[in-house]
Amino acid sequence: MDAQRAIARRMVIGLPPAGLDPAWERDFAAYPPAGVIVFRRDFADLDGLRRLTARLRELARPRRLFIAIDEEGGFVSQLAGHLAVPPNALLLARGAAAGDIEWASRVTGERLRSLGIDWVFAPVADVHSEPRNPVIGPRAYGSEPAHVAARVAEAASGPRGWPPASSTTRGTATRASTPTSRCRRATSRARRSRPASWSRSAATARPRR
Repeated sequence: MDAQRAIARRMVIGLPPAGLDPAWERDFAAYPPAGVIVFRRDFADLDGLRRLTARLRELARPRRLFIAIDEEGGFVSQLAGHLAVPPNALLLARGAAAGDIEWASRVTGERLRSLGIDWVFAPVADVHSEPRNPVIGPRAYGSEPAHVAARVAEAASGPRGWPPASSTTRGTATRASTPTSRCRRATSRARRSRPASWSRSAATARPRR
């Protein structure tokens, strides 16, 4: 594998705003990335999304291609307007009965699989610990680590990166201004010690019955 292909296989890319064209498809087939993230701007309807995911995999063959989507529910949804979607995590956590969060996650996963999506950036396992944070808010299940861990464990399994975006006072890291966390060491350790069944959404796993 030459250097260009090796680099491509370590990247997840977005799609061109104007859609796929022959020149882009040629380059994509020659240097297929590890994955593609799809946004609502990339498809007009659900049939269009199915055709898109099928075409991307066709172009990437024989390489495995992960196709991702940011589908948390609430206002972070690429499928809203095409399907009914769950409410944001905070509202869901407040009103859910036992099993509701697992059910919503499983249904979302089944829908995404049927559309050709196999990687979802959800659920949000962050604790809403910094009220000034402009990003997390109702996307988190709450402000208490134990409560959030219990809700996330219903929907997800797997490791979670650190530090969480919720403990920063800026929404996005840039070269000029990197978010800084003000969490105390004990708080950091407590959040990291939550069960390992945290952040790989049920939508990326085989749906459980």
